[in-house]
Amino acid sequence: QPRETTLCLACLRFSLANLYRSLRSPVITVVMPPPFPLGGYKIQEITRTQLLDAIHCAPVVHEQEGAVLVRVHESAVLKYGNGVSLAEARNIRFVRKRTRIRVPTIFDAWEERSEIYNGEEQVVGYLLMEFIDGNPLCDIWPTLTNEVRNSIFAQIADYLRAIHTIEMERPGPVGGGVSRGPLFTDYGAGPFLTAQHMEDWFNERLLVCKEFNRVSYDHPGFSGKFRKLVMCHMDVAPRNMILDRDGKIWLLDWAQSGGYPALFETAALLRTGNREFTQGLLKYIDDYQEEAKDLLKIGFALTTAAWTKPSGHVPQITWSNRT
Repeated sequence: QPRETTLCLACLRFSLANLYRSLRSPVITVVMPPPFPLGGYKIQEITRTQLLDAIHCAPVVHEQEGAVLVRVHESAVLKYGNGVSLAEARNIRFVRKRTRIRVPTIFDAWEERSEIYNGEEQVVGYLLMEFIDGNPLCDIWPTLTNEVRNSIFAQIADYLRAIHTIEMERPGPVGGGVSRGPLFTDYGAGPFLTAQHMEDWFNERLLVCKEFNRVSYDHPGFSGKFRKLVMCHMDVAPRNMILDRDGKIWLLDWAQSGGYPALFETAALLRTGNREFTQGLLKYIDDYQEEAKDLLKIGFALTTAAWTKPSGHVPQITWSNRT
C-alpha cells in the first residue's frame, strides 16, 4: 500500500515549538525531533487520535496484506489494517495472563470504520503493542548454529506444551469469533459453538473431497475426534518470532490462535511451515503427525473447492488417497 508522506501532528507540534524557542533565544539551537512521532510520551497517556496522526510519519517495521506495523514510540508499535482483529489482542492477553510465554504487552486495541488503510471505508483494526528489541527469526535463521537452533526449538516446544495444557470450552479465538488460518480456508469458518459443530464442518469438507475422488470413499470422518480443545497458536513460523539479545524467543502474531485439538497445531505447521524449521521443531514436541496428515487429506476442500458444498452424490469407489 502506498503510504502518505504528510507530516503528522505530533511532529508538526514539536517542530513549531522548537522554532518558537529558537526565535526567542539569542543563541539559535536546533533540536532534532524524536526518531518516532510519539517518542518521549508516556504510553498510557497516548490517545487514539494521536496514534492515528502518527501513522503517516512513523517508520514501517513490517507490511503484509491486510496489516501494517509502524513504530510510533521507542517502546511501542502500532499494528493496523483490515486484516487486524481484536481477536488477536484477546488471544495475547489470555496467554500472557496464564503462562510465562514471552508475548508483547497489549497497551490498547480497537476497531473503527476508516479510510486510513487503503483509501476505502472499511473496518480497520488497531493494536498498540510493546516493541520487542531483537531480530526477526526469519532474517537470521540461516546464520544460526545448530546449538542455537536447538535452543530455539526447545523454547518453542516449552511454549507449545504450556498453551496445550490450557483447556478451552469452545472452538475458535478467545471470546468467540470466526476461525482463521490454513485449516479454515482463506475466508475463515464458523463461528463454531461447539466441538461437534466444528467436526460437522470438517466432515462436510471431507464429503466434498470424496465427491471429487480426492480421498478414499471409506475414510471414516472426524466425528468424535476433535472434542478435547486446548489453546493453540496455529501459525508457528520464524516470521512470527523475535530472538532477543539474551537468546530468548518471543512468540508473535496470535491472530489465528484459539481453542482447537492439539493435532491442529501440527497440521498447521505441516501445511504452512518452512520444511527445515518444521521438521526440526517436530522432534521436540508431541507432534501428532499421523493424525495431522490424515486431516490434511482434505486440503482440496480447503483451497480449490473452498466454496463448494456437497451435492450428496459420493462415488462408490476406493482408491489411493491424494492430498
